[in-house]
Amino acid sequence: MNAEPPDSFGRWGESRGRADRGKPLEGVSLRQPPSNLQAEQSLLGALLCNNRAFERVADFLEPRHFADPVNGRIYQRISERILDGQLADAVTLKADLENSGILDEVGGTPYLAQLITAMVGILTVPEYGRAIYDCWVRRQLIEIGESVVNNAFGGDPALNGAMQIEQTERMLSELGGQSGRRSRVKSAGEWMRDANGITDSIYRLGVSPAVFTGMPAVDRATGGFWPSTFTLLAGIPGAGKTALAVQIAYAVANQIRRPAEEDWMAPEQIKRLPGVAVFSLEMSGEELGTRLNAWRAQVPLETLLTGKLDWASSAALAQAESDALSLPLRIYDCSTMSVALLGAKIRMHLKRQPERLIVVDHLLVLDAADQGKSKTGGADAATVAKAARDLKQLAKAFNLPLLVLTHATRASAARTNPRPTQGDVKWAGEGDADTLFFVHRPVMFMGEQPPKQGDRESDEKYAARRLKHMNEWDGVQNLAELVVAKRRQGKTGVYRMQFNGKFTSFSEWGDNGV
Repeated sequence: MNAEPPDSFGRWGESRGRADRGKPLEGVSLRQPPSNLQAEQSLLGALLCNNRAFERVADFLEPRHFADPVNGRIYQRISERILDGQLADAVTLKADLENSGILDEVGGTPYLAQLITAMVGILTVPEYGRAIYDCWVRRQLIEIGESVVNNAFGGDPALNGAMQIEQTERMLSELGGQSGRRSRVKSAGEWMRDANGITDSIYRLGVSPAVFTGMPAVDRATGGFWPSTFTLLAGIPGAGKTALAVQIAYAVANQIRRPAEEDWMAPEQIKRLPGVAVFSLEMSGEELGTRLNAWRAQVPLETLLTGKLDWASSAALAQAESDALSLPLRIYDCSTMSVALLGAKIRMHLKRQPERLIVVDHLLVLDAADQGKSKTGGADAATVAKAARDLKQLAKAFNLPLLVLTHATRASAARTNPRPTQGDVKWAGEGDADTLFFVHRPVMFMGEQPPKQGDRESDEKYAARRLKHMNEWDGVQNLAELVVAKRRQGKTGVYRMQFNGKFTSFSEWGDNGV
């Protein structure tokens, strides 16, 4: 009997449906998954000829998006070299891939020359990258569709219809870039109930999802570093923001290490725990190591830089080094990397090593007089703003807090009260920040020289004014203020700390409040 034709909606008759149920539709098995191998080769050729082109696709294109596994592995190696500050061209890649066997199925290393001949201009690289990504998305949709059809036919008897819908929604949500965070709709009361659950857990169990440092002033100022949040730490050059950030990173790692040591965990295991990763775009790793040595060993920074050590200093340094070796604290020296590649570098790290806190030192900011048009340190306002947005999205995608440092302008020096405000970092992700606080040292805005006596000022009044200046000067020599200018969940305010110039470090001050 002839098969019944489909109706106006493309549905087959009952006899056809019963006979062919479970069989693939005619012609479907002959279709090839969506791919664009020419685009893959052209993009790889462009990257090999100009590594700067990588910045145009690094924020969305990953090795798994390539249809050809060989092309994906080549892209991964290019990415790794560029993010490590190394050159990635046909010569360096040939040395990397020659003995790996990766290129065997495509004819060996001559394939690299073939890629270069297929290269496109740097301006078209993003379009080719999006074409590769789009093909990957469509391949994923096909896999999801096949899974949906198989489950609907009873491929997994444990899944009822509602569960299948939920599973499909989750897979589509993940594919849509939500990284497993599904978009959910609940009533206000239900969200309040969920929030109450977190509060109750903190109250009864003393367990908070926030990351705390154990530094009272910092924890009071920030309320802890909560998952999915973006905290901006700013200050004028020389205020000590890097020193404070490194202390925060060390303190958090130490908070993570203590319970692990109490559980008799081996030092090598503790070192690999999710902890803190510092990405330093300004100082080299050796410079940060010197800062840590001065603080932890309480050896003046000048002594370390001149090498004039005595026995006690040497012993203190050895002890400080030993203490730090088991810390789950990792420092990336990214001093030669552009801000545009920062997000890709952090993503690559987090896929290998989960963390509790990420610290970035630092995003650059333009002086207010530049109005976002000129460049400072190689990063313009648009680049910095995009990097801040990318970091905000990264915090949400990986559900962890980010502490990001940036320069503030010196505009506050012209104000009566020189304490910094939000406007001093308006080019540096201030709008994206959940919390914004400054390191402010009043002494940097005071004149060291005593005031001059006025022409008509009596000696008595001048003496009193001079004494007042001296007392103010002495009172702020070691004073540092954490000025909280913005906090989405909590109060703003000013919190005192003590700055120790010899060791370039911070410690607590009195009751930590003003």
